[in-house]
Amino acid sequence: MPFLDAWRDLELIIFDKARELNIREKHSIRKIVNSLYDKGVIEPIEKNLFEKLRILRNEALHARRFDISFIDAVTYAHTAKKLAESIKIKNNK
Repeated sequence: MPFLDAWRDLELIIFDKARELNIREKHSIRKIVNSLYDKGVIEPIEKNLFEKLRILRNEALHARRFDISFIDAVTYAHTAKKLAESIKIKNNK
């Protein structure tokens, strides 16, 4: 599923940014995002967007039946890509 690929790309960018900032958390993407937020690297809207994408991703992975329209899948993938790009170019604070 393309939107799951977009999620994986987003995760990689977040983990890379955490390494740049010497954030020691290695397993919880949510804790890393919280640390990035606490350090002022990401904005509240980005943190909230990440959380919404994470919930949808979990629904897709863990549901027995997950129906998502083509438009919603494309929107999800585009949103995840834009969030990843935004985090990647952030200056470290």
